Amino acid sequence: MDRYVPDPKDMEVGYKYFYFPLVPGYAGHKNIVETNQKTSLIQAVAKYIKFTGGKTILTEIIASKTI
Repeated sequence: MDRYVPDPKDMEVGYKYFYFPLVPGYAGHKNIVETNQKTSLIQAVAKYIKFTGGKTILTEIIASKTI
């Protein structure tokens, strides 16, 4: 997902949103025409670190690989 927005289910927007139980009240949005798709993950991690101040996410190991 590129971003999450407050759940627009009561609005007629003509767009397919994605819903996940880990983010209740919000709808996932995938922007397929955006030119910076390849950097979305990097931007999200940078925003997470800036917001939380925590950098431990950078040393997490998933499937035997360091993030």
